[in-house]
Amino acid sequence: MQPLLDRLNKSRARLLAAIESLTEGDLDRPAAGDWTIRQILSHLVASEEDHRRVIEVIVRGETERLPREFVLDAHNARRLAELGRLERDALLAALAAQRAQTVKLLESLDEAALERRGPHPALGEMSAADIFRIMAVHEGRHLRDIEAALGR
Repeated sequence: MQPLLDRLNKSRARLLAAIESLTEGDLDRPAAGDWTIRQILSHLVASEEDHRRVIEVIVRGETERLPREFVLDAHNARRLAELGRLERDALLAALAAQRAQTVKLLESLDEAALERRGPHPALGEMSAADIFRIMAVHEGRHLRDIEAALGR
């Protein structure tokens, strides 16, 4: 469990370091595709919650509850619309709240639970531990998008 926790903590620290000095105006800079930095951060909030829900379903052995038909772009657009336009402080608070819940979930699982496998709706068959790893990789990928938008 500790390597997963370290990986999540490291990716979040890198993200927060990159955005700590950004203003409201900076958050509206175009970044990846049609998204702004603000939308990327909102997407990270929503996707972390979504990944955690998938982990919980897999660990409980209720994989029949996971969607079999899944269109990633449509899902992401719907989730961004649900969140709406979050101001800087609300974004930071939402990122922190989601990560706290993720850490709480991770710390509640034993090795057997982390190795349980199930169908991730967008990525296919994987273990709960794999999904925690994906959270950090996903955050890192979008951090690169943010850094590119900022010219770093």
